[in-house]
Amino acid sequence: MMISSVYRPKVLVASALLIALSLSSAYGFQRPGGRDPGKSTPTPAPSPTKPKGSTQPSVSKTGGRPVSPAPVPLAQMSIITPPGCRIWINETPVETSLTGEMVLVIDGQKVKTSERTSGVITLKGIRPGTYRLVARKPDFHEYVRPMTVTLDAENIFSVALSPILGKLTVLPSVSGAEVEIVSLTTNNTVGRYLERLDQFELAPGQYRVVTSKAGHKVSYKEITLNPGASVYLEPLLELLPRPTPTPKPPPQVVPMTFSVQREGKYLIFHLKGSSGDSAKTVGSVTVSLEGPARNNVTGNLNGLPCRIELIKLENIAEASIVEAPSPTNNWTSMVVRIRLKDEKRRPISFAINWISLKNGR
Repeated sequence: MMISSVYRPKVLVASALLIALSLSSAYGFQRPGGRDPGKSTPTPAPSPTKPKGSTQPSVSKTGGRPVSPAPVPLAQMSIITPPGCRIWINETPVETSLTGEMVLVIDGQKVKTSERTSGVITLKGIRPGTYRLVARKPDFHEYVRPMTVTLDAENIFSVALSPILGKLTVLPSVSGAEVEIVSLTTNNTVGRYLERLDQFELAPGQYRVVTSKAGHKVSYKEITLNPGASVYLEPLLELLPRPTPTPKPPPQVVPMTFSVQREGKYLIFHLKGSSGDSAKTVGSVTVSLEGPARNNVTGNLNGLPCRIELIKLENIAEASIVEAPSPTNNWTSMVVRIRLKDEKRRPISFAINWISLKNGR
């Protein structure tokens, strides 16, 4: 077909444009990273996000926006401490204020602390778990314990400190002594101990140490026992002066006499007398009853401790001692009861032999 010379330039331009477009498409399809111009490029989806500390990605909702993880439930705890005590939780010192709250960082978590009541420390916003509590106070042993904080408990913990003990040694100057320890604070006896004390442990404080033994002066020592310190005592127990013996009254000097009473079929003889002769250690008292004006008694006691023996002599069927010499009658009296063989027969006689007792025995 013949093309008019009028339209020939326009046809040539159109052909050139088609050829250039074809070559450009082929080049883009063949080079690395090229794409097929016939397909649309898909929009990339956003990467899922993971909550901190979790291995599971958060679930994306409409619009592809990540959801924040749920907050971890937090607990509250209280620690009751003695006056002057400092505490640490997981090696972190706990600082408090009586007027407001303070922020404390424990293992990377921020915790609010307060001490509205002196000695009661409150921690708010603490994660449940097990913590190490350490309490320290001068002159006391360190206190260490684990604390387990849970959501469903009151979480109240108390600190109990034990004092560092002192040591007391007491060596009396004599054996057989008794050592008594009295607290000056309470005025109560801590204990009584025989012989000695060697490195005896006591709570710090003020004490009175009383050391005693029969026949010796009592020793009193007041001491102050500091924590971890040692006190050494050597109480001197001096002999007491011997008491002056009480002088004994001299024996009475009374001539021996007697009287007779009848009690039914018995005759009761009351004898009383003392020679006062302490050098005499044995003797005898003889009683003879022969009738009016002929009754007589010979011999005497010496007014000192003695033992007696009754001897029947004449016309006596039965005889016994009712009362013997003793301290109550000053060793000067005797009572004898006898029964006669024959009421009409005379004489009637008996004897009482005596011997002194050594040391009153």
